[in-house]
Amino acid sequence: DLINNCGNGDIIIASYGLLQHAGMLLKDKDWGTIILDEAQAIKNSKTKRAKMALQLKSDCRICLTGTPIENHLHELWSIFQFLNPGFLGNHTQFMKKFIKPIELLQDNQSTAVLKQLINPFVLRRHKTEVLKDLPKKTEQIISIELSDEEMAFYENLRESAVNHINTLDAQETVKGGQRRIHI
Repeated sequence: DLINNCGNGDIIIASYGLLQHAGMLLKDKDWGTIILDEAQAIKNSKTKRAKMALQLKSDCRICLTGTPIENHLHELWSIFQFLNPGFLGNHTQFMKKFIKPIELLQDNQSTAVLKQLINPFVLRRHKTEVLKDLPKKTEQIISIELSDEEMAFYENLRESAVNHINTLDAQETVKGGQRRIHI
């Protein structure tokens, strides 16, 4: 009801989980502005979340993220596909023009072209610029004593985990790094 009855001047704050589950209601409305905070949440364009975000209708779209690229350039394309669909071409074109030359061939010219393309849309502040705006770090250490029953349970759980790790097949440890993953 909240979504259906909202109008001019109303603000809806929704999680990405709600976007996935109530997306059909959200996509049917024309929004004045959509702001995606932590926009790296749509970095994988194949996810239901990203697909639903792309279906939202709006006159103005803004993405806020401290990490527009965490692993590879596809993530940047996905965010820009939401911001300005088609601006960086379709995924195949982007892959051919930027991902392969930059990620595989370390082509500086392609990097410069991409940087020039996206630069007008990216406001980047460095840590030194925002430190003065951040509150002082507050640290509080609170020690909690476990009861005898909790301590026995914890110790039993810890011993069980150590025994499990020690019984992993030596071949798995060398071959696939399973022991490290279990640890």
